[in-house]
Amino acid sequence: MIMEGALSKFFASLFGQLLGKIRALSPWIRRWLNRPVVVPMTQQNHWSLGRTGDGQDIISLSTHWHLTNDSENYVTIVNAHLIRPKTKTIHSHVLLRNPDNNTYYGRLEIPPGCSTEMSAHFVIKKPMFHFGQDLSISVKFIDNHGQSRIVRNVEVKGVINRKREKAKSRAVEAPHKISSAIEKKAVFILKDEVERYKKCGRSSGGLGSVCRIVSGRQSKSIGSDSWTPDSPQRQNLELTDENASIVSDNLDALLNLYNGTNTEEEKEEVERSLLNRLNYNSEYYCAAYLVLLFFLRIGKLGVVLEMAPATLQPKNDVFSRIKTFFDSEPDEKHQRYGLSDFARLLSGLLKFEHRNFTDDDLDIIEKFVDTVPTDEFRIRERTSSIHSYRLSIQAAE
Repeated sequence: MIMEGALSKFFASLFGQLLGKIRALSPWIRRWLNRPVVVPMTQQNHWSLGRTGDGQDIISLSTHWHLTNDSENYVTIVNAHLIRPKTKTIHSHVLLRNPDNNTYYGRLEIPPGCSTEMSAHFVIKKPMFHFGQDLSISVKFIDNHGQSRIVRNVEVKGVINRKREKAKSRAVEAPHKISSAIEKKAVFILKDEVERYKKCGRSSGGLGSVCRIVSGRQSKSIGSDSWTPDSPQRQNLELTDENASIVSDNLDALLNLYNGTNTEEEKEEVERSLLNRLNYNSEYYCAAYLVLLFFLRIGKLGVVLEMAPATLQPKNDVFSRIKTFFDSEPDEKHQRYGLSDFARLLSGLLKFEHRNFTDDDLDIIEKFVDTVPTDEFRIRERTSSIHSYRLSIQAAE
């Protein structure tokens, strides 16, 4: 009995000590579990070669992430360290997107329970990478509370082509050689849109002359999203403003040209002028989104969506693959995202103008998504949400 009593006291004392240690650790465990959640957006990650002012080769790594604040405090990321590959980092900086104006800031504080997009850029001393090789990196993020989050094995795309000294220029069309006055005017509008895209394109979150208007406020952001985690509300459609719209003065110019024609033949000429230039190898490739917007407005969405997958992607035959392999010149910067920006505008139209799409339109859109490589702008998600939203309204009525 004495032995049993001693053992009981021993185990009670041991359990009490263990419980005390767990209680002492619980605030640390809670803080550890409430660290910011960082998820890579691998489609946009890339690296490229560069050179310093004194002629030394360097590598510029551009990475993109989705940040969620699961804690009860405001959080910002103050530092990012590249821990793999192990090489000397010359410079690094982190920028977070303000959902209100789509502008990126350093050390922007994220409220509890909110999410945003984040970019982390690194300039590193050139290691032994093959030009064009895909990399696997690991990054350590540190927040303003001193907590760290390591994200491992993130894929970063290398540039595909071998040379970076010279960019491949597409053939430039000369309007003065076009005999048709209608076709010439359409070309002038497309050329203007290309120049607008160069100044306000993918790198700044814009789509040339295209912008959205929601609640009377104009913004160039079309396809990007931000949302509140753990919210039951529908967040992938614009539901607060029934008059939300996507506009463009160059779209207005095309519609004025189209509506100002006198015959059906002239209207068809406007359509042909645009469709003939909806091409991967065309100088207007980067402005393909404007053609999409035009055909949507004239009620012929199916025409452009049926044609786009074949014309806005490089050919996949043996000859074309061989030509691409030996083509050492990369595209000009503004010509790299033609099909992607086409899909980005389509996603934005579904978000802000979902009330204008018929069920047949949604079927056509889903068929289009099945024929392109990726659905990076969640088009399928939006079409499903539109169907569900309409059924919920019917039930409410």
